[in-house]
Amino acid sequence: MEFPTTPAGARRDVVRGCWNGASVREMGPFLLDLVMNAVVFDQIGKTFDGKRAVLDQFSLEIAPGEHLVIVGPSGSGKSTLLRLLAGLEQPTSGRLLLRGRDAAGIPPRERELAMMFEEPALLPGTSVRHNLRLGASLHAGINSARLFWDRWSNSSQDLRAENAVIERSVAEAAETLGLEHLLDRRVDELSAGERQRTALGRAIVRGADLLLLDEPTGKLDPPRRAELRDYLRRLIADRGMTLVHVTHDHAEAMALATRLAVVDEGRLLQVGPPEEVYDSPSARFVAEFIGDPPMRFFLGRLERLENRWNLTSDDGIFSLQWDCTGDVLGHLPLEVTVGVRPEQVHLRTTDGDVGGHVVRRRSRGSDLLLEIAAGSQRLSAIEPRHCPIHVGDHVELRLGAWSVFETTSGRALLHHRRQFASMSGSASFS
Repeated sequence: MEFPTTPAGARRDVVRGCWNGASVREMGPFLLDLVMNAVVFDQIGKTFDGKRAVLDQFSLEIAPGEHLVIVGPSGSGKSTLLRLLAGLEQPTSGRLLLRGRDAAGIPPRERELAMMFEEPALLPGTSVRHNLRLGASLHAGINSARLFWDRWSNSSQDLRAENAVIERSVAEAAETLGLEHLLDRRVDELSAGERQRTALGRAIVRGADLLLLDEPTGKLDPPRRAELRDYLRRLIADRGMTLVHVTHDHAEAMALATRLAVVDEGRLLQVGPPEEVYDSPSARFVAEFIGDPPMRFFLGRLERLENRWNLTSDDGIFSLQWDCTGDVLGHLPLEVTVGVRPEQVHLRTTDGDVGGHVVRRRSRGSDLLLEIAAGSQRLSAIEPRHCPIHVGDHVELRLGAWSVFETTSGRALLHHRRQFASMSGSASFS
């Protein structure tokens, strides 16, 4: 029985059950490849000049076929992680595993991956078409001399078939990335956005089972970004590719990731499904970095009254109480920081948690962003764009969910979400 020769093909065909009649013994090596992590960062440390630490005891496992997006501010170590994977840098400490092998013994050209960094590296003086097919052609050993010889000798149907596959991949990538009309143009004549799309297309056409992307949509306009996101999703679904994607754009990360990893100062702060990271941030930094409009914060005091939590704002203007569902480490009462996302601030005519007045009203096109002063605190709320509320109006606010962080360390202590139901167009809370 013949099996696919590429890891991506092996994983895809196992999942789809294409190997009818194969025994477990026959499929063993391919099943092992299926369950083995594509990438493992094991206590990775990286310093430059012997003193500046960029990564600190960084550990993370990436499964085959997932789209992991690494987000964080500039200088957090995101791009260094990709450079380590590509073999352009070596870790100072720890181990990096690629498909179960120690990457220290694998030169860059043998790592079976494709990459696109923020500043595209294209072959000058050549066409867009040549650059798109360059990586795949080199990997397949296809060059002009071999194609010429094959045309006259008729000796290799496999070579012609592989060349046809590359041409189809080039056409598909060019159509998705809007490069069809540029295929014969020299890369020296391209705009910055066109150069970035060409570099991304080359990485995709390469056909490796591990794709590294560094800010792949940074220079694309919104329509192209949306098309590219759909294309990347199809790559994972159809080809079984593993994508490791670095960006500082949290909206892009939320839209694309199967898992989201938040890093800061070379440390992994949280990793998980995007919705989990958004709803239950592990630290104040994560809560601040993920989300637009951002979470708003105020200081408070948390204590336990029998079987209920009691949270009071520092200025004493309002308090929240809810049933205890867990315990908080540390001595109570605690000085805490409370975070509330704008979509969890609901306007009421009566019976709010706190009253305030509108100090800012900003249109976002489809809705309004209101900034509300409640005592010394500031909260944001999102309302429909035709909401008849103006600057200076008094409003009652009801909070639907909040997160509580330890003020000194910033670590999350608990997250609470109220249950509510919609009745007659207004929210009724428990």
